Amino acid sequence: MKTEFIQSNGLKLFTISNFFSEEAPTILWVHGFAEHSMRFIEIMNFFAEKGFNSVGFDLRGHGKSEGIRAYIQNFNEYLQDLNIVRNYYEQKYPKTKWFLVGHSMGGLIVIRYHQTMYEKNHWLLKVVSSPFLGVSAHVPGWKKSLSKLIVNIYPQISIPSGLNPDHISHDPKVVENYKNDKLVLKNATAGWYEATMKAIESAFLDVTKTQKGLHFLIAGDDKLVDAKATQDFFEKISKENGSTLKIYPEMYHEIFNEVGKEKVWQDLLILLKTQL
Repeated sequence: MKTEFIQSNGLKLFTISNFFSEEAPTILWVHGFAEHSMRFIEIMNFFAEKGFNSVGFDLRGHGKSEGIRAYIQNFNEYLQDLNIVRNYYEQKYPKTKWFLVGHSMGGLIVIRYHQTMYEKNHWLLKVVSSPFLGVSAHVPGWKKSLSKLIVNIYPQISIPSGLNPDHISHDPKVVENYKNDKLVLKNATAGWYEATMKAIESAFLDVTKTQKGLHFLIAGDDKLVDAKATQDFFEKISKENGSTLKIYPEMYHEIFNEVGKEKVWQDLLILLKTQL
C-alpha cells in the first residue's frame, strides 16, 4: 500500500492506494463516520488478489486527514473531496476504469454524489453498504435539541457520539480493535449532525434522480443505521433503472467486517464483475 496526502480545498487528505496495473479496474472506497480508510486494507487485499486496484482516503476531520474532528459546514464538502481524490488518481492512472463503494456515511456520500453534478465522472458501478439513510440507534432528545440550538452559535462543539462499538460486528476481534483504535472518533459535532441530517433528507427528496448503476448491500440486523429506511429508499427508485438490493439478515452494521464476511466480499466481487 502506498500512502500520500493530497490537497482538497485547503486541507490535506490522507490517501492509500494499491495500484499493481494501470490496465486493471480500480475501486474507490469511502469509509463511514468516525472510522478511517486503513480499516479497509483487508478487503482491499482480497480484491487485489482478484485483479482490482484500490484507492481509499480519510474523510476530512477523520483519521489522518486534516480538518476539525467530525465537523463539516456542508455535506457537499465530502462530495468535493471524493471528486478531487478520483480526479487526482485518474490523472496518474488514466487507463483504469472505476468502481465506487461506500460504507455507512460513505454510502450516503456515494448516494448524494450519484444524485448531483459530480455524476459527470464515469463509474462502471456504484455500491453502498449499510448506507446511512436513517438512524437506528436511539438519539436522545436532548442531543437533538442541543444540536439545533447551538449549530448557529458554536457548530464545532464536540459531544459524545453515542455509537456503540459492540454493534458494529459479531466478531469480537473487530470490536476490540475498533475500541482500541486511536484514529476512531468518539465524538461528533453539532455542525456535522445537522449537515448529515439535511443530506439524508435531500437524498430522499432527490430519489427520482437515482440513475442506473447504484446497488445496495445491507445488514438485516443493523442497530446503528436504519435498514428499513434503506429499503424504503430502494422501493422509491424506478424499477427500470436496474438497481439491486441484497440483505444479510443476521449481520450487524459492518458487513465487510462481519462473521461470514467472505460471502459478502464474494457477492461484491460478482456484482463488480458483471461490468467487466
